[in-house]
This record gives sequence, structure tokens and C-alpha cells, in this order.
Amino acid sequence: MYRNFLLLAFRHLRRHPGITAVNLLGLSAAFLSILVIFFIVHQEWGTDRYHENGQRVFRVTFDETKGRPDGRRLATTSPPVGPALEREFPEVAASVRLRYSDEAILGYKNQQYYENNVVYAGPDFFRLFSFPLAEGDPGSALAEPNSVVLTPSMARKYFGAEEPLGKTLDFGQGRQLKVTGVLAKEPEGSHLDFDFLVSFETFEVPPGYPVTLESWGWISFHTYVLLKDGASPEDLESKLDGFLARHFSEERAQQVSLHLQPLKDAYFHSGNLMNTQENKQGNLYYIYGLSSIALLILLVAVFNFLNLATARSLRRAKEVGLRKVLGATSGQVRRQFLGEAFLLTSLAFMLSLVLLTALQAPIGSLLGYPLQFDWADLRWLVPGFFILSALVALGAGFYPALIMSRFEAALTLKGKFQHSASGSRVRVLLVGVQFAITTGLIVGALAIFRQMEYIRQRSLGFDREQVVSLKLYTPDFLQRFERARQVLASNPRVEAISAGDVFDNDYGSVPVLQPSDQQEEARPMHIFGVYFDYFDVLGIEILEGRGFSRNFPRDTATGIILNETAVRTFGWEEPLGKRLQVSDIMEGEVVGVAKDFHFNSLHEPMKPLVMFAPRTIMSNLIIRLRPGGVEEAISFLERDWAAIAPGLPFQLSFVDEQIGRLYEGDRRFSRFFLFFTLLSIVLATTGLYSLVRAVVSYRMREVSIRKVLGASLSQLLGLLVGQFLWLAIAAAVVAIPFAWWLSRQWLQQFAYR
Repeated sequence: MYRNFLLLAFRHLRRHPGITAVNLLGLSAAFLSILVIFFIVHQEWGTDRYHENGQRVFRVTFDETKGRPDGRRLATTSPPVGPALEREFPEVAASVRLRYSDEAILGYKNQQYYENNVVYAGPDFFRLFSFPLAEGDPGSALAEPNSVVLTPSMARKYFGAEEPLGKTLDFGQGRQLKVTGVLAKEPEGSHLDFDFLVSFETFEVPPGYPVTLESWGWISFHTYVLLKDGASPEDLESKLDGFLARHFSEERAQQVSLHLQPLKDAYFHSGNLMNTQENKQGNLYYIYGLSSIALLILLVAVFNFLNLATARSLRRAKEVGLRKVLGATSGQVRRQFLGEAFLLTSLAFMLSLVLLTALQAPIGSLLGYPLQFDWADLRWLVPGFFILSALVALGAGFYPALIMSRFEAALTLKGKFQHSASGSRVRVLLVGVQFAITTGLIVGALAIFRQMEYIRQRSLGFDREQVVSLKLYTPDFLQRFERARQVLASNPRVEAISAGDVFDNDYGSVPVLQPSDQQEEARPMHIFGVYFDYFDVLGIEILEGRGFSRNFPRDTATGIILNETAVRTFGWEEPLGKRLQVSDIMEGEVVGVAKDFHFNSLHEPMKPLVMFAPRTIMSNLIIRLRPGGVEEAISFLERDWAAIAPGLPFQLSFVDEQIGRLYEGDRRFSRFFLFFTLLSIVLATTGLYSLVRAVVSYRMREVSIRKVLGASLSQLLGLLVGQFLWLAIAAAVVAIPFAWWLSRQWLQQFAYR
């Protein structure tokens, strides 16, 4: 019997290719969208949830908000914290310290590269984090000094087809790193972002730093602990105030606290923490947004199916009447139409799987998000989605099947039946919901587009056009800088040159206070190392005083320039000449006040900034190029580089491109939203067109009579389209305020909007 139902369903679908194609393509597109969004959400939500001991791993965070709301919350702690916790608390089974270095130079044979993702890691790293090794022993790979573990891509980059294990990499200043391991795969699905794991014993405090690995005030190391089975993180955290009291001064211990952040929360719940720029971070707004879009697209496709099925019910009335005359029961009629719905949704689901497999790479490229999945690891997905398709078939097919089964055989064969008022109301409701969904998505897409345009066009307080940054990480930076000035002075494409940071660096914020005021609490402020001519190169206005100058040799020792926000933070009317203690780094005098400029993304409000001209290592040349001939200018710079920094790699980036990378996640979400919004519009429009066409065919006799009686084209269009127009207006009235409110919620994550 069921075979007969499916055979009849297949024949019906084949006899009506137009309607079948609309439904099949609509449902396939919906299922494909759901699959794509599912894999994106699955990848994001699965971050850090696969580690074997993940439930017992916690990141130790540092909190300075105890008693002062403007204090810092940091994802980092000081270097002695991990070993001390392991030593003093029996519930701590192991600890790992991580120190990120984005300014390392590595080489092999005659090739050298700047590497941005080098991480110093303790020997128990692979005990806490489940990154399997293809080569090497995870227990000993990071135990010895001068050891390094590579990702597969870095192994290929440096060694090609050679066997990497046991080989050595140049690490600068005569140091060598021995390759002791290679990961089995890239470290995806983790908030940790690295290409190289260097044994922590290799780490050396840079020359000129006023700290050591025993300094409790050096809050720049990520610390993770593994608790023993059965140990309570809450109990351990309650003991940490006493721990701080043993290692900090009494006053400092009263100001700070330590917390244990579960590993699974590090990716999505670190937005309130500083010093996380080295880590990948997720955004729950985007996860919820994508999940909602998937549901809305499915609803649009299902409503299309329902509308077309109910609109065509009158055409199939005689078929139903004939079947009833031949003995079919109402239940059999319902099963027949449910069978058609199930067959169609099953075909749509299988087609979506084929499309996903064939278009995996192009879709990932279009969305800017690589879709990585292994069907073998997701065997439960296919039956799960078949269940979903069955539920969709039941939801989409039940109502049309119910309508069909209620037709009376005698009346339908005589043609004596009429439209159901309730059926018309249902169709109107479904079309209205479709209009509301698509209108809401359009409003959301416009809000996202306008915000991204605002970000692109907003003045950041400096001139970012025609400015490039050249990495120059070397202990003799100042000598190389002066050499660069001399060499580039004759370059016709170079307008000006300086050195320093442009965007937030790995210093984070540091405590700054007035040494003359013993009662004053230190204020957290960001710090930048900048050099002579910095403000001229970037076009940053000096409001009071002056910029750093070669005419004032003391600037490199004691000169400080503040931004406007820092001056307001101190409440000063006359900041020039004021003395400041900048953490353990320096004590100096304010020689100038710069106009506020954005050194973070527009997600964050303007923050107080202290700028100084360090005599120790900086790492970036900032060069303003003359307008026109950018490619020629880059060629000149690359040619001159051999004279400036022989033996060092040439790594150039445009400042406006660096700005763009700050919003990579936002741009990716905007692409997601725009793509799926356009898809929902196409689905809704296609379904609406098919519905209008069906309605017109049913009312053809009425239209013909009205035309004979003198109705104009505009009157006929008003008759046929008017109901949908009013419906669209009503849907917009409902959808626009709600979509506007949701857009406002999304915009709350931006300080400037």
C-alpha cells in the first residue's frame, strides 16, 4: 500500500514539473542553508570542547576591579602564578604558562620569515590540551630548552618534503630550535592560536625589561591549570585571596583577585577581559543570529510549500472525488498527500547533501569561512536531518492533506465546491508571515551594511591612507632606524618615516600614577612606544606642547605624550610638566597632548593612552608614501631593504589593511547575513510568484467577465495584486519595529555606531 502511495506521489510530481521544481529548489536551498549554518555553528560551538581533560582545565584570570569599577580584568597573570599554584595546592595536578611572541624571526637554510604565532609553552601543554602529534612524543616534546613543535603547514613551509623531526630552525641571535614534534593537524577549534610551540625554558626576558620571570607584577602570561579528578574549582577559587596575600603586598592583595575561567568559556566569554588579542574569540550574537536565520529560511520554504499546496487544492478536487468514489477513505487521501510531501522533502534533502558536498569549497570561499567537516565524524547527521525532513513534510503536508480529505466526492465531481474561507485566511496569514520575515531580514541587512560603511568611513583621528608598516624586529633597532632614514631619504616615493605602534600592542594597559601624590591610586592606561616624527607621519594633531623631537634628547628618557582621554582621566587643566610613573617602565614628564585617535577597533570606547619614546626595542617602521605609484613604491622599498636590514625578511603591510583585520569577524557575519537574506528573498519571491500565478488561473473566469464589462488593466491589477500589497504593508508595520529593535541590540557591541 505504501509503495502505491509513493508511486502515485512520484507520478504526480513528474506531471507538474513547474510546481515541483519551485518546491524542490526552495526546500533544497533551505536545507542547504540549514546544513551550512549547522556546520558553522557546530564548528564554533565545538571550540575547546574536544580536549580530553577539558572539563578540568581552567584559565587563571587576573581581576583589578576589587573596590574600583575602572580596574582591569585580564586574561593573563604573572609568570610565577602557575608554578606557585601547583606547588601550594594539592588539587592542582598541573599548570602551563604560555607567552605569545608576534615578533619572532625563524629560518632554515637560506630562508627567513617573521612569524606572528609563536607561543612559548610549558612542558605539560599536551597534558592539558588534546592536540595529537603526528611525530614526536607529547610527554617530552616541550621538556627541554630550545625545542619546538610545528603545525603541519609550518613543517611544509620550512622543510617541504624533508623529514622535519630532529631538524633545527634558526631562532635569531645565534639560537637554534630543534624540532621535537609535528601536530597531526592544524590547531583548529581552539581559542589558542599558534603555528609554533617553543618550550618555555627557551624564553628569555628581552634586554631592557625591568622584570624577570619571578616578577609578580608582570601580568603578561597566560596561565592554565589542570585540576585533579573530583577537585572543586569553586573551593580552589575561594582560597586564592589567601594565595595572593602570601605573594603580594598587603595593599596590593586587597586590590586584586584571581578567578578560574573554564576552558570551554575562553572562546565565547572573554569579551570583558584584556590581553586576549593573541587568542581567537567567538561571538554569541553571531551564533544566535545565524541559528535564527536558519529557522526563518526554513519557515519561508515551508510556507511556500503550504501556500502552493493549498492554492492548488481546488485543481486536485476532482482527483480526490474520483478516488473517493473508487473507495478511498479520507485517511488514505491524507496519507497520499503526506506521502507526496515526504517524497518531496526527502528528495530536497538528498539534493542539498549533494550540493553541499560539491560546493563545499566555493561556499566557504564566498562566506569567508572554511567549512570543515568529516562525514565519518557526523554519521548521526544524516538520520537526524531525515527526521527533520520528515517533520517538515508532516508540518507542510498535513494541512493540505486535511483540506483534500474533506472534499465530498459527489460535489467535487459535479464541480460544486467553493473556496474555503478558513483556507484563504491561512494562505493570507502564511504570506503575511513570509513578508514579515523577509522585511525583517532586509532591515537587519541594511543596519549591518550601514554600520560596516560607518566603520569604513569614520575618521580614526589619523590619516591612514598611503601609510605602510614595515616589520623590523632586531636588538639594534635604533641604529637600523637611522640607517633607514638615510637610505629612504633619497627614495622619491617616500614622504616621511617614523617608528612605533599604530594599534593596540601586547602591553595591554599598565598602572600609571603621579609619584608626587602618595594617596592617589594608579590608573590603568594603555601605552605606546613611538618615535620622532610619529605624529607628523600619521597626521595626528598635537593640541598642547609638542611631539617628540631630536632637538630634545631627554625625550627618549623621560618624555611622555598623553591623549585627551588620559588628560581627562587625571582631571588636569594644565597637563604639561606633570610627572608620571608608568608602571615599572619609566618615570617621566608630560611634554605634549595629542588629539584622541582610535588605536583599538570601534567596538571599544576611546581609552587613555600614554606614549613614550623608548630607547629599547621597537619593531615597526611607519612610512608615509607619496600619492600614486603604490606598486612602484613597494618595489623601491623592497630594493632598499637589503641596505637597511641585510639578512632580515621584508614584511610590509598597509595600515588600512591592518584596520580591516580588526573587523574580520564583523565582515564575515555581514557576508553570512547578506547571503542568507538574499536567499530568503529569492525563496519568498519565487513562492509568491507561483502563488499569484495560481490565484490568477483560478480567477481567470472572473477576470475575463470583468474585462468584458470594461475593467481597465489597472483595475484588474488592483484586484489581483491589491490583497498582497496591503498584506506587505501590514507585515512591514509589524516587522520593521521588531527588526529595528534587534538591530539596536546588535549595535550595542559597538562603542561607535
